[in-house]
Amino acid sequence: MMNATITTRRKNLSPEARRAQLIDCAQALFATKGYEATTIGDVMAMAGVSKGGFYHHFQSKEALLEALAGRFALQALAAMQPILEDPWLDPFTRLNRILRQLRLRKGEAAPDVGKAFDAAFQPGNIVLFDRVRRAVTAIVAPVISKVIVDGVAEKVFDVPDPDSCVEIILNLNAAAYDAVAAAMAERDRGERGPALERLYRMMEMQGIAVDRLLGLPDGSLTWIEPGTLEKILQLPAGKSSTR
Repeated sequence: MMNATITTRRKNLSPEARRAQLIDCAQALFATKGYEATTIGDVMAMAGVSKGGFYHHFQSKEALLEALAGRFALQALAAMQPILEDPWLDPFTRLNRILRQLRLRKGEAAPDVGKAFDAAFQPGNIVLFDRVRRAVTAIVAPVISKVIVDGVAEKVFDVPDPDSCVEIILNLNAAAYDAVAAAMAERDRGERGPALERLYRMMEMQGIAVDRLLGLPDGSLTWIEPGTLEKILQLPAGKSSTR
């Protein structure tokens, strides 16, 4: 969640504090106005910084969104610490719980950042999506890779190249890009139907692909759960989903 208070018009902040403040302001503006409608000038005005002060930390609005994605990935990682540090969890259970935590974090964060990251799925914004994806992957990949390496050592997973395996797993989001965009367009029309169902089916197939990458029987990992996509996409109340 974003800090309750956004510091504005304060001088003499450390570089780290100023950078965090700019991300705070961007998050607040993206959440209320949307990414596309927010300008760098809006962020500068809220933070009380000059043009030079802004560009000292970020080269563009895209870089701000990338930093925001990285922040949420770090927050998700912090929430995973009890899972990572529990000595009683075997690698399979640890991985399953990490994947669930990532899904939960996406659903919990959606009300705060939904409008921000919706922009990455608009036509022509695939480069923005890729920047966001890479920012998250850089933070999450080492954690998942460690769990898979441990699982290979304990013969829970059968993976000849854990790092490549993790890269493929995390790139599955890119494979669903068009399906997510279609489900979002459906949502924006006030509908909930074929596009959402197709996205669920794609997620289920991705789960099977991950099982096979890890050398597990189909259906071993819980990749997606009923109601998850509704929370992430912030579907309006009303029509009930077929799931």
